[in-house]
Amino acid sequence: MNRCHWFIAGLGTLASLMAFAHVEAEIQNHPLMDGFQAKLAQLKTRGVNAPHPFVVGADAYAAFLNVMSECAQARLARRTK
Repeated sequence: MNRCHWFIAGLGTLASLMAFAHVEAEIQNHPLMDGFQAKLAQLKTRGVNAPHPFVVGADAYAAFLNVMSECAQARLARRTK
């Protein structure tokens, strides 16, 4: 199994664990991918009752992990042609 296979398998495990834990927040390690800077700016001016910009909800977080998995699977498919 190469790294891409491991990554895809790991995303599946992560998705299961995050669903079990009801994770609703997404903070990426690639800030260009999710509007990180804009979300940080929102935090600076966020009121007490305003929604937190990094809390996206469990469904959106699950969809985010699914997109990551699909992208990795497409990348793997291109490599194996």
